[in-house]
This record gives sequence, structure tokens and C-alpha cells, in this order.
Amino acid sequence: MAMVREARSAGIRGVLHCYTGSLALAEVALDAGWYLSFSGVVTFKKWDDDALLRMAPDARVLVETDAPYLAPVPHRGKRNEPAYASLTLARVAEARGVSAEALGDIVSANAVRFFGLASGDRRRIAARQPSLSQHPKRVAPPWPAPSTRSHPPPSTVS
Repeated sequence: MAMVREARSAGIRGVLHCYTGSLALAEVALDAGWYLSFSGVVTFKKWDDDALLRMAPDARVLVETDAPYLAPVPHRGKRNEPAYASLTLARVAEARGVSAEALGDIVSANAVRFFGLASGDRRRIAARQPSLSQHPKRVAPPWPAPSTRSHPPPSTVS
């Protein structure tokens, strides 16, 4: 919490990325003008903190994929993709008691504002994402899958 307060004093804006933390830290961050961003974790069976999803005011809520990690249900355990943001958006909208379309407008406007994106074409996240039945067959990306190693193997020097 002290770091967020220090950042505020320095005029630094921020996002609590993939947020699943405490209400207390969320309050400090929101008070500092930061955003709360939620990922596919909020769709998991063990998620039980909808109050956290509701506490962020409309002007400070974001939705993210955290791709390639934390794919939302029903894709949990698989490689996450930007197209799945609509599933997270729908879950956050449900918890907040609004339509996915309305929340899509809100988070799109917030992303434009926070990240300084061009605002000429602010189509909603929900409108851009295909439904589950429209997802094209998954094709392997042209790059190798990320390694589970955090460091390269040690060299063998004799």
C-alpha cells in the first residue's frame, strides 16, 4: 500500500493488473486514481469475491486477458487468447449487475483514456469478440510455446 501512496505523491498513474487482492489495497489504489483490471481468474469456480468486482467505480474498471495465461472458463488450463476477454467481461458485468454491452463501452473508454489510445474507433470489447461458437479452429502460433524454465540451462564446461 505504501508503494501506491508513494506513486500517487509522485503523480504516477497505474493499474492493479490481474487484480485479486484485498479490498483495502483496492481502496488505496482507487483513491490514488489507479484502475483495477480483472482477468479470467474471476470466472474460476473458486472465485468468491464479487464485492471486489463491484467496488471499482465505472471510471476505474478494466478487463484483461493476461494472455497467454489465466484463460477464463471454459478455456481454463489452455493458452489464453485476446478473443476470450469477452468471457471475463461478461462475468464482471454479471457481478456488477449490468449488461456486457454496457460494461464493454465502459472498459473500452477507460482503456482509451488510460493508455492514450486513439478514440476515433471505440468499438466495444464485447462487440469485437466472437462468441464461443464462432471461434475459428485454433492454429498453433508460428513461434515456439513458452518454456517452463525461468533460466537457460547451465552450460557444461569441462
